[in-house]
Amino acid sequence: MHISRVATILLCIVTELQAYFKFNGARTAERLYEIWDALMLDVTTKELYDERYAKLMEDNGIWRRRTL
Repeated sequence: MHISRVATILLCIVTELQAYFKFNGARTAERLYEIWDALMLDVTTKELYDERYAKLMEDNGIWRRRTL
């Protein structure tokens, strides 16, 4: 439980940094979505994502690349 919460806190920090600085390359946005998806099993992570980070990522152009 504590490991997933620490991972969530770090992911929140990285997402905030990406939204502010808009780093390019290395599939940063795509990797952020992959990590959010992996941690979404935790209720706390899902609540944080739904309440803050889904809108933050959308508003700052952090988009998931569509795969076919």
